[in-house]
Amino acid sequence: IAGRVAWRQVPPIGIILCGIAVILSEPSSDTAALGNLLGLLSGVGFAVYSFLIGRMHLPAIGLVSLASLGAGIVMVLIDPSAYQLGQVASVEWVYLAYLGLIQFGAAHGAFALALRRIPAIQAQVLTLLEPLLNPVWVFLLIGEMPSRFGLAGGALILTGILTDALLRRQAAKPTQG
Repeated sequence: IAGRVAWRQVPPIGIILCGIAVILSEPSSDTAALGNLLGLLSGVGFAVYSFLIGRMHLPAIGLVSLASLGAGIVMVLIDPSAYQLGQVASVEWVYLAYLGLIQFGAAHGAFALALRRIPAIQAQVLTLLEPLLNPVWVFLLIGEMPSRFGLAGGALILTGILTDALLRRQAAKPTQG
């Protein structure tokens, strides 16, 4: 894997990792520390998912379906009593259908298709925009200000994303000779 990482990708990835480290270094209570750890594990899991799904030779819709089926099986095994389908109201089935088909299915299908065209590392860098913008939406909607650690880490992550875009642009320019 390391042999496939272009040298130009090292600086943005390093800056992004520093941003994540700043965010995770914020002093916190036991529950916040557990949340940070689970968030970090989730990010690592998504990176592995992105890496693997871009290398499989099945149609994107099949890959997303199989990954979802696997996740569903794991969830049922973790807590079978949590799935009481008879207690789901009719309108909730509509919500669940929207979330499954549009929010999850279409988004992950498009992501799997994109991984056929761009490297997994570039996709991972771009997907960092979503969690980076979450504190912005929270601030705009309810006025909750991110912590100093969150702001500094977010600034580093954004710097890493912009550095990646600039280095990719430079690499794509034809050399003049």
